[in-house]
Amino acid sequence: MSFIWSWLRAVFSVTALWLGPRNHWGWLVGAFGQGLWIIYALSTRQYGFLISALAVGSAYLHNFKRAKKLHAKRVIQQAASLALAGVEP
Repeated sequence: MSFIWSWLRAVFSVTALWLGPRNHWGWLVGAFGQGLWIIYALSTRQYGFLISALAVGSAYLHNFKRAKKLHAKRVIQQAASLALAGVEP
């Protein structure tokens, strides 16, 4: 079981780091992955992982909110430039 947990945690962490800068949903994947670290920390009584997961998870959520705002801003700017060019969206 430990083998599966370690792979799940690794997959979520690597996916989040790879997707995050490209797509705002990647940061949410990372935040979800931190939930796995929290479960691991509580089940093994390694509370240092709990503190780490909470800190990293909050950073992932912060990055998600920031990236989502930037994405919305880009969509609005793109729609405005298309409207100025006379192109229907």
